[in-house]
Amino acid sequence: MRVSAAFWNWVFAHERRDGSRSPALVERKAKAHRRRFLRHAGLRVADLDAIANAHLYHWARGQAVLDLRDAAGAAESKDYWWAFNATSRAMRELERRLKELGLDKAAKRANESQPLDLDDVGREIVAVIDELAKRSHGSKFMK
Repeated sequence: MRVSAAFWNWVFAHERRDGSRSPALVERKAKAHRRRFLRHAGLRVADLDAIANAHLYHWARGQAVLDLRDAAGAAESKDYWWAFNATSRAMRELERRLKELGLDKAAKRANESQPLDLDDVGREIVAVIDELAKRSHGSKFMK
């Protein structure tokens, strides 16, 4: 069976031109997203377990597809929002997994900071209040 030229004209007119179906483009952008996420989080791939790595992989691929679709202005379709929701879920799962592993930024900051000595803080506050009281006794507004 031979396909008519009109059919191919219709196919080419309606095919996706946003690149979101191109495996090479998606993989290149996904790799950049993975690297950027790890750099901002201060992590290495070796720090992640298999589950966290899978969540990162799915989030990065979804983000790459969304970027390509956004660049082409194809944000109106229903499958765009399905991809958006799947990408958001992957990020939530990744965040949850990083917290379980103790690799989230909040846990790192808590481990790096020194414990707060409330006695020292209280003494400093009292000293400041005393200094302000001494200065204000000579003021005409305090009489």
